[in-house]
Amino acid sequence: DNTDKQVVYYLEERGRKGVALSQYLWDNVRIAELLEEKTGKISGKMMMEAAQVMDKYRAQIAQSPRGVEAMAKVYFWAANQKEDTFYRIRLELPQRNLEVNLQRKLTLLKQLESDYGRIAALGSGDWGLAAMYKTAAAYRQMSQEVQQAPVPAELSAEQIDMYRQELKRQMVQPFNEKALSMAAQCMD
Repeated sequence: DNTDKQVVYYLEERGRKGVALSQYLWDNVRIAELLEEKTGKISGKMMMEAAQVMDKYRAQIAQSPRGVEAMAKVYFWAANQKEDTFYRIRLELPQRNLEVNLQRKLTLLKQLESDYGRIAALGSGDWGLAAMYKTAAAYRQMSQEVQQAPVPAELSAEQIDMYRQELKRQMVQPFNEKALSMAAQCMD
């Protein structure tokens, strides 16, 4: 099969003596993508290996456009792993679960913003735009989830109104503003 031949080719390429680190990283990412085409799932093993190489030799790899492109792909893959977790966490009762999950989502949101910011800072146009878009989407999602989260059962009708107004002021509006700001940056 053609995909198998391509995988073998890239395995051989990255195994050549004296191969540039940026090329090695590129080949690893390409193998992971080919395996995804074949199996429907990207090779986490190949991407983890690429991430380890990238972490160790980041400065050298960043010297070439191909290296920057490969780094962006690896960072994007890693951020998507966190993003999957972020989207799976639900803001639901009982109250203790809601509070714990809200904190988990807020922590992940900050990490995602940082991770996607790192991608944008690499200078790869398409990946930078995608990172900004993904950040905006995460903030928008957080805004919607906070707005739709259940309220504590023990609150009176008047307290519920106050609770929702405070949530809107402290979380919903700032998250929406952040999402709109990031989306506007994508348009610039």
